[in-house]
Amino acid sequence: MNMVKKIYLQSSLAALLIVAAPGFAADTDVFSGIYSVVNPETGAEVDVMKIRKYEDGYGVFSYLGGDEVQRGSISAAEAEGTSASSLRVLALNGQGKLYYVPKGAESPAGRSDTGYISDIMGLANFPLKRRPLAAKRERGINGIHAYVPPKDERPVSIRALNHGGKPIQLGVSSATNGQNAADTDPIHGYMASAFNCCFYLPETWNASLRLNVEIWSSDGKLRTVPVALPKYDTPENFEVAVNPDGRAEVLFGRSDQDRPLPRSPVVKR
Repeated sequence: MNMVKKIYLQSSLAALLIVAAPGFAADTDVFSGIYSVVNPETGAEVDVMKIRKYEDGYGVFSYLGGDEVQRGSISAAEAEGTSASSLRVLALNGQGKLYYVPKGAESPAGRSDTGYISDIMGLANFPLKRRPLAAKRERGINGIHAYVPPKDERPVSIRALNHGGKPIQLGVSSATNGQNAADTDPIHGYMASAFNCCFYLPETWNASLRLNVEIWSSDGKLRTVPVALPKYDTPENFEVAVNPDGRAEVLFGRSDQDRPLPRSPVVKR
């Protein structure tokens, strides 16, 4: 079983409410952000976790099970490591730990050139790449969502596959009701976002179904691409691929065998 399958077949972590330890109250927040891993076999970079700081602590959302769905909370704490200046530890109760290891410092999980390394269920000893959260909250179940679905619609999750080299953020909205919408997190070029919930699909497909793929570039410019929904038997999670020429397409049931995840053409494996 390859590395990516091992990651995604692990049980999803619950959303975690993390309370900062008193000793770190005045320290810089080094944990808020979006975290990704690079598959060493294929070079594909995929988001796996997001951490956001709130007034009463941190919210940690895991993508290992495929969706960013808040399934409850588990108390956890930031604990002092071997040296407060070289090692910070975020302890996830019952799920492991996330280590901040700047400048290649040692941690119980090893060293990391990216500054972060996990010892978390499903992500054991993976170096993690961290980038900032989006400036505005995304539409979706954990962000802004004003849509009230009818009884014949079901929630699904979406993710972006960026086959081009420029950073983007992607959202989708129904062509008939713009409140039915969900966004992915911003991603770099040649990268896959996590699955974000929720967009709503009718239980029964029909040929008139359309959605708008909304693509924000790094300078904030928006490009909207109308896309017809491919036929499906039942509502299911889908991916939106943005190709190097700017075309956008909806993919149901993509597999790594028939269409690999994005990867940089110059990636070193």
